[in-house]
Amino acid sequence: MATTTRNPSASSQDRLTTVPALYRWPLLSVSVVVGVLLLSLSGRYGYHVDELYNRVSSRHLAWGYVDQPPLVAVIARVETFLFGDNLIGLRVVPALLACLDVWVSGLIARELGGARGGPGLRRRRDGRVGRHPHAGHMLTTNGPDLLSWVTLGWLFIRLLRTADNRLWLAIGAVTGVGMLAKKPHRAAGPGPAGGPAGAGSRARSCAVGSSWRGAR
Repeated sequence: MATTTRNPSASSQDRLTTVPALYRWPLLSVSVVVGVLLLSLSGRYGYHVDELYNRVSSRHLAWGYVDQPPLVAVIARVETFLFGDNLIGLRVVPALLACLDVWVSGLIARELGGARGGPGLRRRRDGRVGRHPHAGHMLTTNGPDLLSWVTLGWLFIRLLRTADNRLWLAIGAVTGVGMLAKKPHRAAGPGPAGGPAGAGSRARSCAVGSSWRGAR
């Protein structure tokens, strides 16, 4: 009688190299709904003090300021040029960043093995939790900062799963953009980067396997 044996390491490797299908339209629909809601409510209250500061900074562009890098001031300058100096126009980019934040959160759930229900639950949760709507409601450093951290999380998880060294280029680019938005990004390198850099295939398998089980 012929018997078949299953190789546990091969099964684990298959799990690491394959991810569930990306359900683009449900993910896109939730992202769009979040953006529409944020923009529809963006004129219901006045300027936040940080927005007033960024409006003034946009009129005096520099390579950096005492308390923050230049990216948000540049965003304010572009928004003022495109939409005029008004409250709703100043909050267009934050709403778009919040949409991207929800999208990338769905990608994270997919990387961790979440099927159709997994990314759906995560993207709906990310559309509701406090900091996401807050960052998408007003032009502060929180908007680009939050998106860059979420994107870094997705890239590091993908790096652990695939061991694709080309992802380091994307990680460096996202970290650089994040450092143009908020200073704490200079701490992004040693912590998350140290683990994947020194991890072998067995360590990657354990890390992603544990995350995959947790996502289920």
